[in-house]
Amino acid sequence: MGYCTVWRKWIWSCLSSVTYSFNINGVPKEFAEDDKRMSGMKISRNGPSLTHLFFADDSLVFCKADREEANELCQILRKYEKGSGQVINMEKSSVFFSSNVSHQNKGEIRRSLGTIQVATQEKYLGLPMVITRSKQQVFGYIKDSISRRMNSWKNRLLSQGGKEVLLKSVSMAMPVYTMSCFKLPNKLCKEVTSIFANYWWGESEGRNKLHWCSWGRLARDKKEGGLGFRELQNFNKALLAKQVWRVISKPNLLVSKVLRAKYFYKESIFKCKIPKCASWIWQSLMNVRDFVRKGTRRKIGNGKVTNIWEDNWIPGNKDGKVTTAMPQSCNIRKVEELISGFRWRIPLVSRIFNRKDAKEILDIPISIAGREDSNYWLHSSSGTYTVNSGYKALCQETSQHKGRRDNEAGTSSANSNEKQWKWLWKLKVKSKIKHFIWRSLNGLLPVNDLVFKRIHQGDPICDGCGEQEESIEHLLFQCSRAQEVWKMAPIQWDGLTEQTRNILVWWNSMLEATNRIEGREHVELTEWQKQASAWREEKSTPVEAERDRETAETDEGGRDEMQIRLSTHVQEQTNRVGTGIIATNSNHQLVSAWALTDRYAGSHLQTSAEAVKMAIIKARQLQWQKITVHLLSPQLLKMITNGLAKDIKMATLTDDINSFRALFQKCSFCLDRNLDSRCEWISDYALGISQDEKWINPQCVYHICRELVEPLLI
Repeated sequence: MGYCTVWRKWIWSCLSSVTYSFNINGVPKEFAEDDKRMSGMKISRNGPSLTHLFFADDSLVFCKADREEANELCQILRKYEKGSGQVINMEKSSVFFSSNVSHQNKGEIRRSLGTIQVATQEKYLGLPMVITRSKQQVFGYIKDSISRRMNSWKNRLLSQGGKEVLLKSVSMAMPVYTMSCFKLPNKLCKEVTSIFANYWWGESEGRNKLHWCSWGRLARDKKEGGLGFRELQNFNKALLAKQVWRVISKPNLLVSKVLRAKYFYKESIFKCKIPKCASWIWQSLMNVRDFVRKGTRRKIGNGKVTNIWEDNWIPGNKDGKVTTAMPQSCNIRKVEELISGFRWRIPLVSRIFNRKDAKEILDIPISIAGREDSNYWLHSSSGTYTVNSGYKALCQETSQHKGRRDNEAGTSSANSNEKQWKWLWKLKVKSKIKHFIWRSLNGLLPVNDLVFKRIHQGDPICDGCGEQEESIEHLLFQCSRAQEVWKMAPIQWDGLTEQTRNILVWWNSMLEATNRIEGREHVELTEWQKQASAWREEKSTPVEAERDRETAETDEGGRDEMQIRLSTHVQEQTNRVGTGIIATNSNHQLVSAWALTDRYAGSHLQTSAEAVKMAIIKARQLQWQKITVHLLSPQLLKMITNGLAKDIKMATLTDDINSFRALFQKCSFCLDRNLDSRCEWISDYALGISQDEKWINPQCVYHICRELVEPLLI
């Protein structure tokens, strides 16, 4: 590989001066274990034997509960001490016995190990070692720990902004490790949530203040009018779902092998039964497996391991499964049997499946990079499960179940609300002012009128002017004292005085000013009142930055670099798409051209990605080493360069494109708004052919385009 001789000698000295153990057929072969001096531990008959687990500076060693293996363990530790110079502190170590070990054996083993302590039923690495029937008692330490931390904080020293940061960064992070492994009792989650809510709203003279809204409202995303706190039960499920995803996506992990051998040796994790003796960890994972199954689809590669009739592999269907009943005489089981030459076997698909399933199947792009079938998470742009994407999906399910969302998502009203919250949290003002505005817009300020309506105590009349009821609008705009403050403000807003009867209307009207020059600074200045804090951050817009990058990429082309341009035309009557591809050299001379025809997959973006993939394949077949592909879609350019597709179909195409991209010395992409007319002619011509055509004579290409297509355009 080109490494120097000295470096190779260093590496060889490392390799030749140590001894190794090997993983044979999934079973680690250690020296002590191979000689039957250390038996390790098996959780199930078919599972791997575990001899040790290392966690940073912490170690777990498993052996049989007898004197011989205890002595062998002592010898291993003494050898380690001599070789490393590090002495094992037995007083800080502990031994844990299973319930089947007799008291006599326990005593003998303890004497063999010296001064070692016996582990009690407490915690190891922050997790309880034994889960009893009373989950509330087992996990009660979480509530106690959070309560201690909360009681040590002084409410008067923190603003609402400070409380928000503290709750999110400290309190919400405390039980995460436990919640990643165990399902917490619902009662415990409610009690912990109550602690958070009490701290958020504060206390006075030992009594909790009034909670002006539910925790569920605070837990909404900031762009939806909440504060972005966590809803513990959904967060717990999202963390557990991460473990289920690891098991199905990384089957070679040790934990995956152990769990598979114990609980779902002969079937899928989504179909296995839950034994009554299952551990609480497994019961916790099974509690979220249906959620993971609903959000997971099989991304088709070569189709070898995807079952047609059982797996969730059709993106267009609700649950991902075929709606067609399996024919009695059908012996086809795997998706690969529906594929031939990296194309769907259209006659076979049309014969076996109903019209809807057939259309959905034929719209699925097939990977030509030889990739294996894989799992794809629908709620993430990367296709990989993340706790954040899982949490948002769970919250969306909860909201829809409770009927808190409109049936028509994305209406103008919803978009307007989302815009107003985004602008609020982007304002360059102090955090406490943002929280004051947030409470005002949500009707959560403790004004006299709202307090009287809520608890029927006090006087609803304004304390400042004593003339009208103290509503939020009166407090901020209509009170005589408030009007005096507005008169002293450095900015006066024309037309806003008519909108002061409703603070939401006033806020949205003010945000309309952000479209004019220095409008955003005026909004911030208004919120600050007298304290001016306006400034403009000089930077290029995303569009300008993208244009600069595209220009830079285009200017880097060398003399031996081919410029590839393409165009696609869709004929909806025949459900066909024609693709025209041309390649020019550094002198702008036409070198090659292709006319390709295929069925339309129902998406223009997918059609463009298919064309890019075919263009790269054609360039590779001609053994070109440097190419630049000119794209018309900025969205497609972003997907290819970032590797983040919008759906499972585009993920397959972008994966293929980047796989073939690696085969070139240089393969770059740039945005080109100017469509080449020659590409248009060829794509129109391709709609009338029955099989793909290729030309390597530039003059031939030009004359064919002019003679066959140009008269039709005229």
